[in-house]
Amino acid sequence: MAEYKLILKEKEKVARETVSFRFEKPKGFDYLPGQFLTLIYENMPFTDKKGNRRSMSIASSPTEPLIHITMRIGSSAFKRSLEQSKPGDQFTATGPFGKFCMPEDVSVPLVFLAGGIGITPFRGMLKYSIDKKIHRDISLIYCNSCIKDAAYLDEIQKWANDYDFINYIPTMTDKDCVEPEWTGCIGLITPELLRDNLPDIMKPNYLIVGPPGMVEAMVNMLHEQKITDDKILIEKFTGY
Repeated sequence: MAEYKLILKEKEKVARETVSFRFEKPKGFDYLPGQFLTLIYENMPFTDKKGNRRSMSIASSPTEPLIHITMRIGSSAFKRSLEQSKPGDQFTATGPFGKFCMPEDVSVPLVFLAGGIGITPFRGMLKYSIDKKIHRDISLIYCNSCIKDAAYLDEIQKWANDYDFINYIPTMTDKDCVEPEWTGCIGLITPELLRDNLPDIMKPNYLIVGPPGMVEAMVNMLHEQKITDDKILIEKFTGY
């Protein structure tokens, strides 16, 4: 298995307790939007029994100069170590891995259902579609508890404003905590939300990313609407 050296170029806070780490793209590391890599931190300042490697979704498009890895900051040794990393630090990566990619048939609309940090592969897919001028119909329904927790909220809204093929429906699920300035949807992803925002819920392929409970709930909801498994592709984020 090929290994690649990654050098951290920059990092940016993109939501509450959420940081995007951006690495130089090593020569020969070719990936598809939606794939993931295994990041190895060989000289972690903190250690625990979970080790020094994690599989992490790639949030960037292959058309971008840097590889983006975006994560929620947490208490694990890996996350605490990565949080303290600085530009110039070196890592090792293996990959890319995974089959969570956009179907090739651009005539079939896509619906992205994202929960929280599950937005990361969809960001790469949208940016790739923009840069490659693949203007297939894409609807992104993106749920967070509140604005502060929503990574890439404004960036994707700008893309949706600029490109007609992107139908963007962010929704905030915690009505007691959502900021007063929020004027968009409030509530969970429901069949009613789908029907209100999609011309035909039976036609698209559905791609779902988020915590396991959210993914399972979305699959069950789609099954109840008679949408079959051949039109559903999932990726569960279990945390690390």
